[in-house]
Amino acid sequence: MIKEYQKFEHNGVKFEANWKEKVKPCKSIKITVKGKSAEIDKNDLYALLMLYADDKQMEASLAQKPFKKITRMLQAKLKEDKKKGDVIVFPLTYEVPEEVYIQWEKENKDKMLSKEEAKDKLK
Repeated sequence: MIKEYQKFEHNGVKFEANWKEKVKPCKSIKITVKGKSAEIDKNDLYALLMLYADDKQMEASLAQKPFKKITRMLQAKLKEDKKKGDVIVFPLTYEVPEEVYIQWEKENKDKMLSKEEAKDKLK
């Protein structure tokens, strides 16, 4: 289970986990849309997602499967503060089911960095 602060944004909706000590580890999720926030208990969110899952998705989510840790190197081009145009690179680590990773690896082999290439990006 993730114990550090995590944030995910998609289409103007921000999801946050572990944003304060009271909700660690992942007891609830904060959802923010247009500056208005709401908290939803992790179990309620899971139940909500299961309402919309088909049989295959439900079976996949309930099965115990091995997970693979992935570290991606993210880049951001700065617009303010430092020198405009500067690029920063930082690692993002998360876990996915191993079967998802294997499929992703097959489809994206040419885009993946070796550990050495990733270390060079951090320098």
